Amino acid sequence: MAKSAGHIRASKWDNSLYHEGGVRKEYHELSEVKQAAVRAELKSVQAAMWGNLKSKSIVLKADGKEIRVGFTRSGTDHAARDAMFTLSGKYMSRKSMINIDAILQQSEYVPTSHELYKGRKDGIEYFFKYKDKQGRGIYFKVAYEPAQGQGIKYYLRSVKDNKPPKP
Repeated sequence: MAKSAGHIRASKWDNSLYHEGGVRKEYHELSEVKQAAVRAELKSVQAAMWGNLKSKSIVLKADGKEIRVGFTRSGTDHAARDAMFTLSGKYMSRKSMINIDAILQQSEYVPTSHELYKGRKDGIEYFFKYKDKQGRGIYFKVAYEPAQGQGIKYYLRSVKDNKPPKP
């Protein structure tokens, strides 16, 4: 069952997207019909997110320096998939996903949390993690890709609800 009580606030989706028989469920627990509805909504959310974020960037602090974080189509699509499939829409509504830049702007850097990845074939060298400060209980991963073709070396890549490992 999805988290919906305690200190973690639950988001609301139109038409009870994640509900069946009056019960809130995780994406993988939904029937095929409901999963198809979530996938259809995902396409709409991804398009709206990209429309809002494609020309934006924000400045964040990481390891004592400022970095300019932009948004790429693939990173935005990946973050939307994470929010709707992995997190089952628990922490962010459609509106907050479309304006995810404002949430990321208010998040705080998790010191010494950047992870090095060896053998990645997508060009990402490591990630910085940021914790949401507005009570959602989520972490953002900002990727560093020095060879990024769009000139955006730092960009939002994913959203998770697990705590990063301690150094």
